[in-house]
Amino acid sequence: MNGVINIKFILFDCMETIIDMTQLPKRRDYAFWAYNGCGVEYLWKDFEEFFDEYRLAADSIDENLPQYKEHSITERFMFMLDRKNINENSKMILNSIHQNYWKNYSERCYVEDETVSLLEYLSNKYKIGVVSNFIVDDGIEDLLRKTGIIDYFQIVVTSVKNGWRKPHRNIYDEAVQKSGVSTHDICFVGDDYVCDYEGPRKIGIKSYLYDRKMKYPDIQDRVTRLIDLRQFL
Repeated sequence: MNGVINIKFILFDCMETIIDMTQLPKRRDYAFWAYNGCGVEYLWKDFEEFFDEYRLAADSIDENLPQYKEHSITERFMFMLDRKNINENSKMILNSIHQNYWKNYSERCYVEDETVSLLEYLSNKYKIGVVSNFIVDDGIEDLLRKTGIIDYFQIVVTSVKNGWRKPHRNIYDEAVQKSGVSTHDICFVGDDYVCDYEGPRKIGIKSYLYDRKMKYPDIQDRVTRLIDLRQFL
């Protein structure tokens, strides 16, 4: 990586960049977190049926949307309940599933001490924001509050509110607009090559790959530890 760059605003990816999880979930885990303990498990024969319906909901919704168009976790659960022809108490049931999912998801999230130190350092020099692909309404904001780091961030942009996922240009454009600065005054940091490194560069934003698994040794603008950004920012 080359020397110190001149910027005014840093945009971070959130999950697996700023916020980590005690276990890296797979699709089955997401479904289990919604199902187990929700109080309405009886609506399905067992978890396997619930999981099959969860996958069908996600895939069916995505198939009818343009590439990178986002949908919410709530839409998935509503799709599942519609297939059960549930009308009475449907809102209460939906809330039970959603709240159970979010409880199980959020309690597995944490922020490394090194990351807090980095945010403290950077916040004294730059404005900072988050741009995240996330399907829970107000979920990223809630996680930032629960982990005690929300005050470091001036803006939060999520795909569930924007309507488009990274690497679609619309979500980056919203972040640029909210930042109040031009693209050449911004840098983007995240762990996904396509969404956090390549995507921002396509619209003129400097980017750095957080390559903790060291999968991209040939990329110059990368760090394998987030704290190492202090050498360049």
